[in-house]
Amino acid sequence: MALPLLLSWTRGSVQAEDPSQTAAIREIKVLGVGNSFTGNAFSLLDPMGTQSDKVRIRLGQGIIGGCSMEKHMRLALLHESEPDNPEGKPYSLTMADDQGKSVKTRVGLRELLASDNWNIVTVQQLSVQSPDIANYRPYAKQLYDYIKRYSPQAEVVLHQTWAYRTDGDFDRVFPGKPGYGQEDMYRDLNAAGVDEHVAAR
Repeated sequence: MALPLLLSWTRGSVQAEDPSQTAAIREIKVLGVGNSFTGNAFSLLDPMGTQSDKVRIRLGQGIIGGCSMEKHMRLALLHESEPDNPEGKPYSLTMADDQGKSVKTRVGLRELLASDNWNIVTVQQLSVQSPDIANYRPYAKQLYDYIKRYSPQAEVVLHQTWAYRTDGDFDRVFPGKPGYGQEDMYRDLNAAGVDEHVAAR
């Protein structure tokens, strides 16, 4: 895995939208596997991809609210062992039916990874678990291996969660850490992300 998020691109190209342009536009396909934090980050990334005349960013989202790496991995394995179990198909994918009409269908992580030629796949930990490196293991490495199995061309990137606001309810979220605050959370998030990056290489 690599840090920071979305700074190292796998190159690809598509024809420019304006036929009068001779230069190719680089297209970057990014799939985010995470939770609401991933959705928040992608809402900022999406307009960035429309403002450049050199790059287009195509986004895909494998998002479950409040979801940890452990849960993403557990559901992926459930789908492998029980393909018809709806619990193992928590993601939405738009596909063409027999008549060519676009329809949304529920799929597992395997189908989501195989749905496009992704350049980058990001994985993100549940925010409350993100400051503790123990919560990443062994799930981050398992997710990495699973992603490379079904999307071998993709660069897998650890999407580091950000610290809560200074007025966040730290006492409730981290009851075992009296006096814990934004700077403490940022320090621990950064340390956990770097450690997991080194361990996964």
